[in-house]
Amino acid sequence: MANDSMKLNQKLNQKLTPQQLQLMKLLQIPVSMLDQTIKEEIEKNPLLEEAPQEESVNSNIVDMETSQAEPDSDRYQDENTLDNYSSHKGYTLFSTAQISFSDFLLEQFMLRPLSDREIIIGQEIIGSLDEAGYLGRDINLITNDLAFKQNLETTPDEVLKVLDIIQSLDPAGVGARDLKECLILQIRRNEAEGDKYTLAIELLNHHFELFVRHNYDEIEKLMGISSEQMKEITSMIRALNPKPGSSLSNNEIDEGQSIIPDFIISNNEGETITFELNEGDIPRPRMNTYYFNMMKQLSQKEHTSTQEQTTLKFLKEKAQNAQDFIELFDQRQTTLQQIMSAIINYQRRYFSTGLTVDLRPMKLQDIATITNYDISTISRVINKKYIATPFGTFLLKELFTNGFQSSDGEIVSTDIIKETLQELVRQEDRMNPLTDQELCLALREKGYPVARRTVAKYREMLHIATAKERKGGIQ
Repeated sequence: MANDSMKLNQKLNQKLTPQQLQLMKLLQIPVSMLDQTIKEEIEKNPLLEEAPQEESVNSNIVDMETSQAEPDSDRYQDENTLDNYSSHKGYTLFSTAQISFSDFLLEQFMLRPLSDREIIIGQEIIGSLDEAGYLGRDINLITNDLAFKQNLETTPDEVLKVLDIIQSLDPAGVGARDLKECLILQIRRNEAEGDKYTLAIELLNHHFELFVRHNYDEIEKLMGISSEQMKEITSMIRALNPKPGSSLSNNEIDEGQSIIPDFIISNNEGETITFELNEGDIPRPRMNTYYFNMMKQLSQKEHTSTQEQTTLKFLKEKAQNAQDFIELFDQRQTTLQQIMSAIINYQRRYFSTGLTVDLRPMKLQDIATITNYDISTISRVINKKYIATPFGTFLLKELFTNGFQSSDGEIVSTDIIKETLQELVRQEDRMNPLTDQELCLALREKGYPVARRTVAKYREMLHIATAKERKGGIQ
């Protein structure tokens, strides 16, 4: 079954042109890595060069007039077009949030619905990470430190639950306790990509020592996989980052490293929303005029030597590659701009207020329907992209949430229900905590008619203990 799925994926990949595959790669690359990608392309193609800085300035500013009335969801797709761009040439903004690795993690961590206990535990864990992003301290020692330093009695299981939250932050692999766990955490972020990811996790879980010793033949026998599959898995694992925190360590940031948002949102007191692609220092690729003119001169010659013919063939091939890359780069920028425009229109009220309660439920399919891009394209665009707003910098994917219908028929985000549940627990009598049924009734009173089993599910997702376990504890 696994082999059949892999063959199907291979067939699908074979239908994609090299240009389409390259576009997919460009869409997925965040702005922090785009500079390196362009320079690598220029290095290997003499027909490409960097445009002068004055030609590379950011003119991708988009004005979004904020309607006073919330757009009807059914009318939205027809009336909110993507053609309301206005360019401001010569405007450059390269906003960077230069913070420490610990602060970078804490900023993400604090966006999650957390109890006071979880915040204290999370701060202790993040403060214990080394520069590579690993947790080198024993969980029991962290539990002891929390008791002595914070006067917080906790258990290893409770600390592990908070560690799970930290391990879900970016960069992938952070919070791992060893290399094996670090690699598995990174692979799990991409499990949906295919069977090879499942095989890679199986390999690391059960045959890590053999892998470290490069005993690939033995692994193939034990797992029942082919040498080609083994090569594919090995290549994928080697491409992972063994030190996820190294690029954002405190020392490197002190030397000038920074976290660069891909999109920058401006909000004029809720009246006008503008955004731009953050590409102020990104070199813009263009055709190299020297080699391009050489190619034209050789093409116009009536008689050419064998060497000149070889040179002309080489230059024509590189010129085509250069033109393809320039067009794909422009297509990347346009695609990002259109998708971000749709997201801002969809979340118009949220970007006006910055309040979580105004965050509409939004799925990849919603934006795919509006923009006519497929879901895989939307997924690649939001992958590892950061958005800087007047109310914080965060991952773009944080805006995508599931929906739930309230008692008055309004579709609200499940995140809002989780936050309400979290607030109910924070305000409860610690000596008489609310049971799941009581939480269920309290949520219904607030207009969220969720089932008791749903409350239990959300409580577990939020790492909230049962009423019996919470009794007398610190919330």
